[in-house]
Amino acid sequence: MGGCSFFKSARPLELKDPFRYMAPEGDMRHQVLKRLADEIESLGLEGDIAELGVFRGRFARKIRKLFPGRTFYLFDTFEGFDDGQLALESEKFPHIKADYISQAFKDTSVEAVLAEIGDVEHSRPMEARL
Repeated sequence: MGGCSFFKSARPLELKDPFRYMAPEGDMRHQVLKRLADEIESLGLEGDIAELGVFRGRFARKIRKLFPGRTFYLFDTFEGFDDGQLALESEKFPHIKADYISQAFKDTSVEAVLAEIGDVEHSRPMEARL
């Protein structure tokens, strides 16, 4: 039986800082993204792409560069967390100060994300809430 070689060789990740969203380009997320993009290309897979939770679009810009020309769906509130989400985040990350979490992810907008990505023609911002 065939299959994706990436998943056959994958091993569990140990995340020391799960709230680190401004990671440098050499971090694990970027490495996994590049490896997945290579696998998708080698298999000749077509279709749209999406990111859930784009914040300011820095990681979305990396995704866009690896998948040029594909329709790119960008799911986010584009205004930060609501009170219910803030409570959940505070429970998940009790070591992070509540006032930090309450301000996290608010400094964004559809316009800022599209400016960061640079490909308005193929990008589809979608307002979404959990």
